[in-house]
Amino acid sequence: MKLQVKVHNTQTIKLNKHEICILAKKVWLDESQIDGKIDIILINNDYIRKLNIKFLNKDSETDVIAFPLSENDNELFEGEIYVSFDKVEEQAQRFRVNPEEELQRLVIHGILHFLGYRDGTKKEKQTMINRENFYLGLKN
Repeated sequence: MKLQVKVHNTQTIKLNKHEICILAKKVWLDESQIDGKIDIILINNDYIRKLNIKFLNKDSETDVIAFPLSENDNELFEGEIYVSFDKVEEQAQRFRVNPEEELQRLVIHGILHFLGYRDGTKKEKQTMINRENFYLGLKN
């Protein structure tokens, strides 16, 4: 199995794209048996709010949105994960972690959504948090 990952940094922050790609591939390959291509795009609050309005009918900023682009299960999986770096910085301060860890959590979160994980209920949300913590090397 293989996964192609590209990181697009539209912000002025420096980040280690290679580490993000390695993490994304680890999660995908541990959880999935299909080949794929994922683009991870770092944007700001204004841009993610516009995406949220246009595609999800929610007039608010959010931290991460994952868009599967594949039409059916028989083709190569393709998806885009949009992460607001403004939210990364805000949430890193709120949760007292460094921005790199918060960015990693949001990338993992987006990939888990592609793989069928949901966070609509308390139980689903806790399952996702547990998987995120596992991939971050944190105890639940």
